[in-house]
Amino acid sequence: MTMADLRAIEGQDSSAASAVEGVCLVCEGRAFDVVAEEMRDSDNHRVVRCDRCGMIQLCPLPSARDHEIFHREDRQSRGVGRDADAMAIAHRKAWDTARRAAWISRRLAPGAMVLDVGSGYGTLLGALAQQGYRMLGLELSKIRTEVSQQLNSVPILEGDLYRLPKTVGPFDAITLIHVLEHLTEPVAALRALRERLRPGGLLFVEVPNAEDLLLSASPAYRRFYWQRAHVGYFAAASLAEALRRAGWRWGEIQGIQRYGIENLMAWLVQGAPQLE
Repeated sequence: MTMADLRAIEGQDSSAASAVEGVCLVCEGRAFDVVAEEMRDSDNHRVVRCDRCGMIQLCPLPSARDHEIFHREDRQSRGVGRDADAMAIAHRKAWDTARRAAWISRRLAPGAMVLDVGSGYGTLLGALAQQGYRMLGLELSKIRTEVSQQLNSVPILEGDLYRLPKTVGPFDAITLIHVLEHLTEPVAALRALRERLRPGGLLFVEVPNAEDLLLSASPAYRRFYWQRAHVGYFAAASLAEALRRAGWRWGEIQGIQRYGIENLMAWLVQGAPQLE
């Protein structure tokens, strides 16, 4: 039975998730422990951990088609980008954008050709283009692409990485910034992207950390953390294993604290994020 055969159809009765079965997104293991019975935005899924490699993922897994529709229609943000102020979005993301641009520019010479997979609102596209990189975006959501085009003139391909024309590339670097956790076949995606790079090319990956301290410290944060948009939840070990299985030569991994002590204390004391 293939991976696709084991995926349940989105929106089915939640009783179908009563048995923990399926295939691990990383190692194809079939034994799981339940991590969470409830999610913040879905009654049809729960969260499980692979006994073999520790990968955490949705159960049941959404079909590839349903998941593509989910992101194409921007259901994660409930279409908020449609009426959003593009400059306000850029301002809100400024710290992360600057941090990511600095991370990439320290390792990549100006003038390099870069594919930003899941380019979203285009803030990183614009920042790297201003530093002299030749940028191309790839984005499923039409809403996010429209916001991106308000912020900069970097070209964007609308679609997913599995349907990239063969003439696209090769690239000196590819970025996957908070994208890998959304993919229904992360190892296959990582393998496909490797073929789009020039020899010696670099892959930059950023994912949420499934070993976040707040998951063990705050019950409210645990209830908030698990969401339908994220198919898989990576930690350092499972991310390294996914890259190894896709044929990448592993480089380095580092932790970044994106939110300050105020946010930590807000979750511990108030059971809610520090938003300002």
